[in-house]
Amino acid sequence: MSRAGGVAIWLAMAASAESGVPQAAIRALQLQYPAYVVSSMEHLVKADVDGDGREDWIGVASKENGDWAVLVAYHAEDGWRAGNVDMGHQTMGPKELAVLPPGRYERHGSCVGTVAVNERMAISSPLPGVLATGFGGQRRAYQLGAHAWGFVCLGQ
Repeated sequence: MSRAGGVAIWLAMAASAESGVPQAAIRALQLQYPAYVVSSMEHLVKADVDGDGREDWIGVASKENGDWAVLVAYHAEDGWRAGNVDMGHQTMGPKELAVLPPGRYERHGSCVGTVAVNERMAISSPLPGVLATGFGGQRRAYQLGAHAWGFVCLGQ
């Protein structure tokens, strides 16, 4: 491991101690998404998004070039699995995350333009998901129970 890699892992361990994110979850994210600065994940939320009875962690990570990703660490029976909820390179990424209550969510009429890549007209789940605010003032609803990639625009 390079010295820089060692520093990144040390920073991740310090960040996990402060935020409550288990170190094993941070390591799983770093292994799967090494280009992202997982050690400085922001807007952390925890919820059982896959319905297995264990708390999972979701946060926003970034690359040095400004790309962003909403990443999830699933707390599986045999350890931690890393996944991504959404990724982008626009400057207007997510600014805040919150737990999205279970239910059905439909695209709001104030969402302009055609349906975007990975956007759906509606999502529904009996499990909690993630509400991301940002994206130029828009809100996105993500349901993660089926590990499906996509979102619904909820407007402002």
